[in-house]
Amino acid sequence: MKKPKAKRRISREGRKRMGAAGRVNLEHWKAQAPSHATALAAQVDTFRDGLLRDAGSNLTTTKAGMIEAATTTYAGILIVRTKLVHSRRADVATLTERVSWLTSNLARLLKQLNLDRKPRPRSLEEALAMKAEEMRRNQGINSPRSKETVPKASDSGGKPS
Repeated sequence: MKKPKAKRRISREGRKRMGAAGRVNLEHWKAQAPSHATALAAQVDTFRDGLLRDAGSNLTTTKAGMIEAATTTYAGILIVRTKLVHSRRADVATLTERVSWLTSNLARLLKQLNLDRKPRPRSLEEALAMKAEEMRRNQGINSPRSKETVPKASDSGGKPS
């Protein structure tokens, strides 16, 4: 029968050295750890802020919930995209399918939010200013100088082959 080994005792100085080495290792790891998570969080926060800015000041509870759902979906797209780009053993078909599903879900949510519509004027003065701006833009596009004359095709009289 073998004798059980006695527990090894570590001196106080040894424990202090181990603790100091552990702290140093942790600091080095934190400094070298990939900053993908903070970069993704910043992108998601920017997306949320943009949606909230586009939604305006009269934010309903329903729109706030849809904005959070869109933000979460956007975060999911970024996470799956990061896995697809940075993973060595990624199942490309599965990840691509997930991105496709999340993208269509995000498109549906954004369409329901209807944030790309034209802003409604709040006063008669604002309505007239918007109409004047629209007319100025249309005159620049529809001016006679900007139209190019396209020659009409002459009829050759023959049948196409």
